[in-house]
Amino acid sequence: FFFFFFFIDYIMSLYSDDSDDDNDLDSYFDNIPLEGFLFKKGEGVISGWKKRYFCLSKEDNIISYSKNSLSTNIGYISLVGDWVVSSEDGNSFRIYTRARTWVLKGENADITQYWIKGLEHYKSIKKENKNFNNIDENLLKSIYMAEENREELEELLIEKENKISEQRKEIVKISQDLSNSIKVIKSKCDQLEQSGNKITQLEEENEKLKKEIEMLKQQNVKNDNNNDKPNNQQEDNNNKNENQKEKEKKEKKEEKEEEEENDSE
Repeated sequence: FFFFFFFIDYIMSLYSDDSDDDNDLDSYFDNIPLEGFLFKKGEGVISGWKKRYFCLSKEDNIISYSKNSLSTNIGYISLVGDWVVSSEDGNSFRIYTRARTWVLKGENADITQYWIKGLEHYKSIKKENKNFNNIDENLLKSIYMAEENREELEELLIEKENKISEQRKEIVKISQDLSNSIKVIKSKCDQLEQSGNKITQLEEENEKLKKEIEMLKQQNVKNDNNNDKPNNQQEDNNNKNENQKEKEKKEKKEEKEEEEENDSE
């Protein structure tokens, strides 16, 4: 793009003298290609300013445009038949063709003037190609609109693909978070299961202790009963001895009384 910087200095000098500089200007555009970045306002599905690389083809009577200087052309402006270039406010200009009005603008006023002067020079020296005089304007307009819509739809498709890519990344992130959450839940479940097993084990040990305590209680009662049994037997023996003594005493008394009766007789 070295010619832009050269052209800026050169075009400023041309503006300072309008008398005989037209020939120099014509000579300049005869030797320098008319190309570079401009902003194009769309008329398709989505209108807006798009930065495109434009290049005038003097042989084909078209201005082709692409996304950059190395990419494939994605559209063109036909300069067949009558057309007019007109400057606008804000560094913009228009190209009025039979099929469409093109709204373009440069990054600054110098670039805009570069294109306006270049197109005016091209129009002044270009002889109209008679083979294109009878071209169908409606067909040409349809082609323009189809190309414009295709360009806009391609950009929409790229935008949608980018959004889908972002959504896929978000889904992967959510999936990873969900996987981590599942791992945490599984870990908690394992801990809960271990705690449940410990509780079950403690309950079994508690039941075992209860049984042992009950057995000890029963053993103590049995021992108490055994301890009481000898005392009762001793008491019975004592009672038997007392009764025996009473009986013997009574028998002796009866014998004595019987003897006394016998003596008295």
